[in-house]
Amino acid sequence: MLSKNFNCSALFAAPIPKIIISVSVLLLSFVWTFVAYEIIRDKEETERQSTEQLSSLTHVFEEHILRTVSGIDSSVLYLREAYENRRDTFIEQVKKVENSIFRGVVVQIAIIAESGRLLYSNINSTPAPVDLSDREHFRIHKENPNKDDIFISKPVMGRVSG
Repeated sequence: MLSKNFNCSALFAAPIPKIIISVSVLLLSFVWTFVAYEIIRDKEETERQSTEQLSSLTHVFEEHILRTVSGIDSSVLYLREAYENRRDTFIEQVKKVENSIFRGVVVQIAIIAESGRLLYSNINSTPAPVDLSDREHFRIHKENPNKDDIFISKPVMGRVSG
């Protein structure tokens, strides 16, 4: 408890030596400089870690895509061979591919004639006549008959698959 004779205004009215003010300002400057340095260092470390994690995820995603496309390519080659040499069991071969490890990846398996007319689709076993000769994924093979590579076109709205 403060005595009745204590004067608070006298405490603040007394001059504060300049050295105390100078040391206080200097200490505050050091503290804020250190805080700013730590914030910048923390930000740089966070960015470095994020870059490393993103690089790792990118590599994993790339590997996944390469394996998926390679698996689809193998399936396509298998189905082409089945269509050319074992048409009587082709639909069973399609079902094997659909139920293989690529379940959910391959949406539609189709056979298109050289004219561009759809011959077979696993989505619709009796498709109405559909002309696909204008589609990029057909034209690329039609225009390059000696090139036997998988081609991934831009996404399109399917005429059979919807």
